[in-house]
Amino acid sequence: MGSRARWALLAALLIVLGATIVVTGQRDAGPPTLAGTQRLGPEPGEPVTGYLDRAARSLPAPGVGPVWALVQPQPARRRR
Repeated sequence: MGSRARWALLAALLIVLGATIVVTGQRDAGPPTLAGTQRLGPEPGEPVTGYLDRAARSLPAPGVGPVWALVQPQPARRRR
């Protein structure tokens, strides 16, 4: 196999790999959001910068009283 044929094969494989990644990313939308649950992060299709601006506007000013936070406990690690 000549050098030109190897480059053509490599290019074809990269195109197939790229197409596979794009198709897989479009097909897997993730699990559906259950009703009555909270979802953190940007809405589907919302740019991250838009989410960060919206999140900053929704936060209370510093020092304005008690602030609640979501906490997800993790199991304790055993020391050896």
